[in-house]
Amino acid sequence: MVFYEIYEKCGYPERDIPRLILENNLYGLDIDDRANQLASFAVVMKAASYSKRFLRSVEREGITLNL
Repeated sequence: MVFYEIYEKCGYPERDIPRLILENNLYGLDIDDRANQLASFAVVMKAASYSKRFLRSVEREGITLNL
């Protein structure tokens, strides 16, 4: 939520903010692949809750997670 507000105050379009946060601000590492998959799913679903078009854009363009 904090990152979202920062991007919003800087004037980024609301539909772009979830993707920008996932690609530029979230990083993680885990030795268990299943934990990595669950974390990826959780952050993508959270991003989708902020933007209705997010999942469509991921389907079209893909996404680069730093996990």
